[in-house]
Amino acid sequence: MKKGIQKFLPVAFLFIFMFSICLPAQAANIKNPPLLIPDLACTFNILSSIMDGNTFEFGIIDVYEVAGDATVGTITIRLEKDDNLDFVYDPSLAIAGLYIVNNAVWTYDDSDPDFHVFTLEDTIPANGKSSIGFIFNYDTQEDGEVVYTVSIASGSGGDTNESNNVDVEAITHFIK
Repeated sequence: MKKGIQKFLPVAFLFIFMFSICLPAQAANIKNPPLLIPDLACTFNILSSIMDGNTFEFGIIDVYEVAGDATVGTITIRLEKDDNLDFVYDPSLAIAGLYIVNNAVWTYDDSDPDFHVFTLEDTIPANGKSSIGFIFNYDTQEDGEVVYTVSIASGSGGDTNESNNVDVEAITHFIK
């Protein structure tokens, strides 16, 4: 056997081995990528949660996709209603306080007697966020504290992990 062929055979064997063993394994991963399912989480923040009499403040609801997969389908957010927390939703609002919000892509529904309902038909990208903002008037006639709950409706955007779909914000209020 010639020396050139002797040098070529190990390289050819290695190439055939890699092509026949390694590439099909990599191809299997391409055909069957790991299954990612969107996971939504929410936060609710009132920029100043201490109210002194009749007060105007900003409310921010952030909805995050935290699993690394874009959402699929409608996302529904609910905020408890309270006569003391009065706001008119502004779909053109782009900044609430110092926060950028995405009100233009959210739809507000006031018809539910117990909840303010916000829906999103757009996709939240993998590891992305969409925010709702509003300016509200809070008026109370007594000292105390109230807790508001924001929740993501079950199955929203393809979400299957409900353990992180609720957030609460407390307002401490008193009269001057």
